[in-house]
Amino acid sequence: MSEFKDDTFLSRWINNELSEEELNAFKESEEYGAYKRIIEGANLIQSENFDREELLEKIKSERKNHIPKRNTRWIFAAAASIVLIIGFFAYNILSTSGITSYQTKVGQKLSVSLPDGSEVILNANSELSYSPDNWDDARTLTLKGEGYFKVMKGKQFQVKTTSGNVTVLGTEFTIKELDDFFEVMCFEGSVKVSSLSEEEILKPKTSVRKFRNSNLMRRNILTDQPAWLMNKSTFTSVPIGYVLIELKNQYGLQFEGADIIEDQSFNGTFPHDNLDLALKIVLDPLSVNYEKKDNVIVFSRN
Repeated sequence: MSEFKDDTFLSRWINNELSEEELNAFKESEEYGAYKRIIEGANLIQSENFDREELLEKIKSERKNHIPKRNTRWIFAAAASIVLIIGFFAYNILSTSGITSYQTKVGQKLSVSLPDGSEVILNANSELSYSPDNWDDARTLTLKGEGYFKVMKGKQFQVKTTSGNVTVLGTEFTIKELDDFFEVMCFEGSVKVSSLSEEEILKPKTSVRKFRNSNLMRRNILTDQPAWLMNKSTFTSVPIGYVLIELKNQYGLQFEGADIIEDQSFNGTFPHDNLDLALKIVLDPLSVNYEKKDNVIVFSRN
């Protein structure tokens, strides 16, 4: 659509200066989805180096160097230039063999918009993948790590993990999979959780979890959303080993000698933006000594 190639159009859109009529028309175009995902990614980065004017200039430069035969080619050429500009994105988007994957790194979160308008927020050190070609027939994703899902009503929506599968029609829920720790929390609607030979139906404010080869254990939850969306991690009677994994995911820590505390549990909440406080909250109650050497925590007996 040539009206969206005007030199001032993208600048006004980036700066929220479009009229309501222009914005509505843009949203109905093929170009809108690609640009929206890119800008959403840029907005996730808390960086003083993100320059909107520089972004626009790069788009213009890319357009001058590409004479497209179709609008779709132009949009993806421009999109490629934007990805280069904001190459400091805190995640990777991969597309191979018809599979689209999103990955987060240590201490990073990412909001992903799915083809049907559903949304997934990935926690640190997590991966989400799905096939866009088959999406209309089967809304199926694979998750490694932790994600919060806001699912639009429609056909069956299924999330697969190595520990179990979660099936819904339209709801809000979170899935956590850390090694052999599996937890599903339902915040709205209902979800079906299948793990080995077990199956549980969750209603709002209920959850199930399992450690290693244990059975699914039901629990009530008190919050309206997972704590990690507010940059903190909360645990209730969880073996300390899983808490250390979460510390590793949020802060990039390594642990030595942790076997001496493996039989202990943790109840509490630690922040994602204050390492010293997080270590104090998690480790001080333990009956061990610990020493921090750069990003390595070394445990020793009292």
